[in-house]
Amino acid sequence: MPTVYLGLGANLGEREANVRRALELLAARGVGIRVTSAMIETEPVGGPPGQPVFVNAAAMAETDLSPREMLEAIREVEKSLGRKRPDERWAARPIDVDILLYGDRIIDAPDLTVPHPRIAERGFVLEPLAEIAPGLAVPGTGRTVAELWAAFNAPDRRPRGGRKALKFRSIAIEGPMGVGKTTLAARLAHELGYRLVLEAPEANPFLPLMYKDRRRWAFQAQVAFLLDRYRQLSGLAQGDLFSPGTVADYFFDKDRIFATLNLSREELDLYLRLEEGIAGRLERPDAVVYLRARPDVLLERVRRRGIAYELGDSLPGYLEQICGAYADHFREASAAPVLVVDTDDLDLVRGGEALVALTAALGRLKPGLNYFSPDDGAQRLSAMGGKGTEKQ
Repeated sequence: MPTVYLGLGANLGEREANVRRALELLAARGVGIRVTSAMIETEPVGGPPGQPVFVNAAAMAETDLSPREMLEAIREVEKSLGRKRPDERWAARPIDVDILLYGDRIIDAPDLTVPHPRIAERGFVLEPLAEIAPGLAVPGTGRTVAELWAAFNAPDRRPRGGRKALKFRSIAIEGPMGVGKTTLAARLAHELGYRLVLEAPEANPFLPLMYKDRRRWAFQAQVAFLLDRYRQLSGLAQGDLFSPGTVADYFFDKDRIFATLNLSREELDLYLRLEEGIAGRLERPDAVVYLRARPDVLLERVRRRGIAYELGDSLPGYLEQICGAYADHFREASAAPVLVVDTDDLDLVRGGEALVALTAALGRLKPGLNYFSPDDGAQRLSAMGGKGTEKQ
């Protein structure tokens, strides 16, 4: 069954409701929605001036429909939600659904081009797509989604306006699954004009197996992550002459956090021998943003994004363990300053003011733990004094 990636947008009516309803209607027509991104707000690109702001999202689906049948299903859904065709190009609309990728097919027809012909030029497409499939190879480009998104964020395309440069050249965004690391990393990299570095967990063949049987497959999954992370991060050591810095949605210490959580004592001893042999060769980030949220909030977010192998009966307990493991890690003194950000009620996806405040807080970081407040930036905590505010 082919895997299809969709881009969705709306800037008229109940925008978010329209996107959700479009996915429901597509599912009723044989398009099995498997994963959805967060919804982001973006400015209109092209078209008549004065349009409302868009809400955009991406989705991964599986279907037995042919590309032509899928296009017909999409047009039926758009019509049922009030879109009138033909409309003015790039005009305001209650819903817009595009086929971004259909397996590894390359299609060039008058009314259907796959991959989407402007996929590399559209941040509102690449950002949500990078959230759900950063390691996905885009046919005909020779690049992954993450690489296209990084190219889109190249220094010559970063926002103008004289924002003060940060003293940190390497920033890592960390925290438990579902907390929003990839989304924030993408937004922050674009804001700063930094190179974006995204992990691609879907490329680890042992990860779905580990969620089914952690005792049997955790070691293989962990070693695969260790080697992939080392390969990616070691490639950054030489720097990038065309970028002032990097933002990554993980740091190398993540490997040990999850190894300690998932491996038996004997496996952990072997893993640590492997890890210690390569960890010293890597440069560590200059600053870390630690995103955290209550386990119940994370559970709702993980279920909403819908990655099938994550959704077993053990997920609630596993999220509790992950939150505890991260809390324990960040209680220890860190070589790099850490900005602690509670995301329970903080919208860093569409909250432009929150992103500006967070960027300003990064510019004022001091050694140890710093607690982020959207109202007044960063508030200093002692390196070992975060215990009182840390969530269990």
